Amino acid sequence: MKEATHACKRLHARLGVVFNTLENTKVDDANGVCQTSVEVVSKFLQFLERYHGKELVHRVVEHSTMMDQLRYLHEEVAMLFELLNIAPASNWGEEWEEDHRLQKQVLAATVKSCAVVQSELQDPRDRAEALLLLKFEVEQRGERNDDDVLGLMKSMLASVLMTSKTAEEPLPPWFLPLYELEYEPKPFARRSTGTLHRGVWGDQTNVAIKFFLVDDEVLDERMQRQLEKELEIIFPLNHPNVGRMFGASHISVSPFVVLEYAANGSLSSFLASSETHKEQMWRLLYEAALGLSHIHEKSIVHGNLKLSNILVDVDGHAKLSDVGLLRMRTCSILSQTKHEGSTSNNLRWRAPECLKRRPTFSSDIYSLAMCIIEAVIGEPPFAFLSDDDVRDNLRKREIPDKPNEMTDEMWELVVAMTNSEPAKRVGIKVVLDRLKVFAGKATYEPLKATDASSHDRLLDQHCPRAESAAVVIDSSTIWALASASVEEQDSLLQQMVEECISDGRRSHLYELNGVPALISLTTSSVSHFTQNLTETKDVLRGGNDQAKLKAAMYCAGLGTVMKGKELRDSGLVSALVEVLKNENDAVKLWAAVAVGRFANNDVDRTTIANKGAIVPLLVLLQAGTPPQKLWASYALAKLCQDNETNSVAIANSGAIPLLMTLLQDGSERQKEFAALALGHLAFASDNSSAMIASAGAVALLVSLLRTGSGRQKERAGFALGSLMSRSIDNCTAIEVDGGIELLVSLLLNGTDLQKESAAFALSTFVARGDVKSNATGLEEATSYLISLLTTGTNAQKEIAALTLGTFSVGTNASVLAVTLERAISPLVSLLRDGAKGPQEQATFALSHLAGMSDSSRIAIAGDGVISAFISLLQLGNDSLKEHAALGLGNLALNNTVNCNEIERGGAIPLLNSLLADGTEKQKRYAALAIGNLAASGNSNSVALANSGALVLLMTLLRSGSEALKEAAAFAMARLAVNEANCMIMVHDGAVSSLVALLQSGNDRQKEQAAYALSEFADKSYANCALIVREGGISHLVELLRVGTDKQKEFAAMSLSFICGEDELAEHRVAISRAGAISPLVALLRSGSDPHKRWAALALGSLAVKDDANCVVIERDGAIPPLIALLRSSLDRHKENAAFALGRLAAFSSDVSVVSALEDATAPLVELVQMGTEAQKEEAAFALGHLALKSDASCETMAKNGGISVLTALLRAGNEKHKAFATMALVNLAANNRNIHAQVVNEGVVGLLVNLQRTGDEAQKKWAAYSLGRLAFKSHPHEHN
Repeated sequence: MKEATHACKRLHARLGVVFNTLENTKVDDANGVCQTSVEVVSKFLQFLERYHGKELVHRVVEHSTMMDQLRYLHEEVAMLFELLNIAPASNWGEEWEEDHRLQKQVLAATVKSCAVVQSELQDPRDRAEALLLLKFEVEQRGERNDDDVLGLMKSMLASVLMTSKTAEEPLPPWFLPLYELEYEPKPFARRSTGTLHRGVWGDQTNVAIKFFLVDDEVLDERMQRQLEKELEIIFPLNHPNVGRMFGASHISVSPFVVLEYAANGSLSSFLASSETHKEQMWRLLYEAALGLSHIHEKSIVHGNLKLSNILVDVDGHAKLSDVGLLRMRTCSILSQTKHEGSTSNNLRWRAPECLKRRPTFSSDIYSLAMCIIEAVIGEPPFAFLSDDDVRDNLRKREIPDKPNEMTDEMWELVVAMTNSEPAKRVGIKVVLDRLKVFAGKATYEPLKATDASSHDRLLDQHCPRAESAAVVIDSSTIWALASASVEEQDSLLQQMVEECISDGRRSHLYELNGVPALISLTTSSVSHFTQNLTETKDVLRGGNDQAKLKAAMYCAGLGTVMKGKELRDSGLVSALVEVLKNENDAVKLWAAVAVGRFANNDVDRTTIANKGAIVPLLVLLQAGTPPQKLWASYALAKLCQDNETNSVAIANSGAIPLLMTLLQDGSERQKEFAALALGHLAFASDNSSAMIASAGAVALLVSLLRTGSGRQKERAGFALGSLMSRSIDNCTAIEVDGGIELLVSLLLNGTDLQKESAAFALSTFVARGDVKSNATGLEEATSYLISLLTTGTNAQKEIAALTLGTFSVGTNASVLAVTLERAISPLVSLLRDGAKGPQEQATFALSHLAGMSDSSRIAIAGDGVISAFISLLQLGNDSLKEHAALGLGNLALNNTVNCNEIERGGAIPLLNSLLADGTEKQKRYAALAIGNLAASGNSNSVALANSGALVLLMTLLRSGSEALKEAAAFAMARLAVNEANCMIMVHDGAVSSLVALLQSGNDRQKEQAAYALSEFADKSYANCALIVREGGISHLVELLRVGTDKQKEFAAMSLSFICGEDELAEHRVAISRAGAISPLVALLRSGSDPHKRWAALALGSLAVKDDANCVVIERDGAIPPLIALLRSSLDRHKENAAFALGRLAAFSSDVSVVSALEDATAPLVELVQMGTEAQKEEAAFALGHLALKSDASCETMAKNGGISVLTALLRAGNEKHKAFATMALVNLAANNRNIHAQVVNEGVVGLLVNLQRTGDEAQKKWAAYSLGRLAFKSHPHEHN
């Protein structure tokens, strides 16, 4: 902390003043000033303790954090000064800024000294740590450092790389510096290999930090490489029964890993804490075995399995810990044994063969058996024996005696798991099967299957079964179906329908290949049941209760196995709806199930709603039995799915309050279906979303996300995403309730379906919400999604690619831009070599990432994606063509190199083909691509016109959909940059079509039409006249008044061009009569920067040769904001403001106008002196006319050095500069004898004489005229 010494001394001195005041003054502590003082001093001491003696690399990477904390301490001391009424001797803020500046300078000098850097990093391990710390700050935390500090980091990084003489390697995704964590110094547990500490990471994520005790001699470069490989393997692990590793550092002074915190501690302590916990033993052991199975699937051996390494999280689920850290433990043990002798850390759980060799999958099975024994007896195996005796038992292949608490069946499993020959031990699948039985299948399922078992129990409880013989469905049953008697088929079919409806039991039927048999039986069997159900409609309408029940059950089963195929007979739906209205409870229940099962595609959803199902389902939802409410909510959810018409009808029929009641007070399954239905309703319309949010759904859904079951979390994530897709306010409410953190956690740790819903929800938040405040969590989510692109299943790769693409188009996506760009390379790999689904979503993602930033466009094009996109335009399916067209359009944006490559690659004919014959989206994206290609330059614009694109775009503009008209207008505006293209489009009637869009189009159409007309107007007076004749003026003025920001900008631009020069006086009259001046002045006063630019130009044009317009412009208050623009930071503002003020000065003799313009004199002089060439021209023009009309302006010019400035312009300016400078100087001289003398003394006469000799004819005339006026010494305001 050397560089901060001076700043700390200042703070110490200020604290001394506080101390002396407290000591020497009787202080009334009613406001707590004494306690506050103690707290501030304590914080200062903690600050000094934390940062004292830091190495150079830490002083650099922690500089911003350290300075923020120090400034905060200064602010707290300032508060103490106020509380104690101490008058500060100096301005601490200014001193702080000076100290901070000096500290940066000293730090920069230190970093730039290669000798200092080398002296600090002589040890290879120190260099390796410095490299990772610097790369982490630059790549992961760049946004929290200012440019100066970031530059220091990059400079030091280069020095370290040069010193290390090794190739630069990418930052490991798991690397995490210790300063990113807050942790308790006192460990809550000690191991032979290190210590465990509670801590907090990021946005209050509770973690456990394990520090390992290692020697530098053991942790050499070879071991570091091995540890890196180990951490790379375990970091991506994501399973509900394996503790997450959030990060690690293998090269810190004390290497550490950051692990998921398990609030309920180890399984051994959890089971010992209460009898209730003990009752959960077999379920927890089963979950631990699931975790072990998962890591074995990933080719990871645990190697240290014991009950203390099985943890129990806050929800009461088991998680394996210490997974995959074999080499880290080995390092620690080797370090310890150098000083303390061998350790027996895991001896009692170790398989016999591990006395001589490394652990294996088989030895993990043995250790799990020891864990089972430990869980049952409540103490470690061989607890009463010494280590030597335990080793002796292991050599003799002896295991502990059978505990009395174990049944013979349980002990058989333990014996099978501990066979002395590793190859003969049972595998993990057998272990899982047996533990599942012990745990009780109906109660304990894998975490990701919990919801299916819940569904089964609810179905068993709520769906009455038809009476049938108790037959177990197995493979022999399926094979016997074909030859069974009619009566047997009848019974078996009914049972199979019930199996099929149950999500959990249906998987059993799938395994037996029973679904094809069921379909065959229901369509071709001769059983009484299927024969009766061939006329299902008649049965539902006129059968007895038992027959109707069977028919309704059959419909439910049929709906399940149809998997989205359309119903061929809508009369079946009518019959089911009638049953919903009138029959007994059991039949109504099964009819509701059937309606929900049939609603699997949009056609059938519409048919079911049109047949009147919504109202009776709402009746069941309001007044039905609990199971009827359950399945009515399910049916309504399915009817809402992707169907806006149904969703609006259901919402308007009063469903939302009923669903909210279920969400708040319903059963677990009811809450799940209510969340699903509310999600679909919210997604469908703003009105429904507002109703749902105002009913208090956000808090309830976030609560489900926090503590609900697996499927509840999935449905809640979807519902929250739907709410956020409709409203920024919903984004804020969900963020305040902690929903974003929970969604990130669900994405990282959930099942595939949970990940999908969380990804959808986070995408909607990124599109609308406060990304910056949630950047850490969202960056973590983004990084995780990127990792899935390479390590995930195909389904996970699809979700990841889709979500990353959606992230990139959010309004605040720039916050995540750096992280998102890391996705480009793996996405390109999927585009080239991925399976069909991931490839399509990778194309989607890349097409959207290309629109994110200039750097993303360069990166994507650099990976050869352009040729791949062009190939997809030709050979891809409709979806791929759509994505490819969008991708090419985004790659063309503001990138001439990409545009040229796209044109050379043959994309233009393919884009035209999509314009002509593509789908709606293909046409739209092709038009946008053509527009961006045209905007890149004249050559591409010509090539596009020659390809026939103009004719196709005109067709879309006249007869396309609303979106296509907008896209066509966009493209045509860019193509109009080329004058020949413009002539063709005008000839083909583009102006009338665009004016029609101005009149009756939607907002985006009006915006693009106004922009296109501005391009046309800029090309020729004839085009301006055509726009006026077509009635464009009134519509453009209307946009000035009430349009969107972009509409106002483009309308002002168009009007500024239509005003034209001298030849278009009638246009200026038409524009002013349409009332344009007042809204233009309003834009000038309070509009955006583009508004002000074009409003100034338009007002200046309206002033040309129209004193009446000048008077109105001044009366509406335009002159003060025009003068203010002269000092804008934007060059166009200054130029256009000078233009407008000059025209007002030139073409108005009104006293009020001239008087108001006098305040512009001084800034105009500054502009002549310091402005661009165009600004000097306009400012000199304005000064010349002000000098002619205002004595006050003349005096101001002379006082502010205007004469010498104008003379300099006359001496060295271009032709127009010289003409306008001459005009200004002559008019100045004519107004005042003193000024006349100054002008002469500046050498103006000589310059004019020289100009008369050497200039062109026009200049000679000007010079002669001006010399004559100077010689005449005319009176003030004398005109020529």
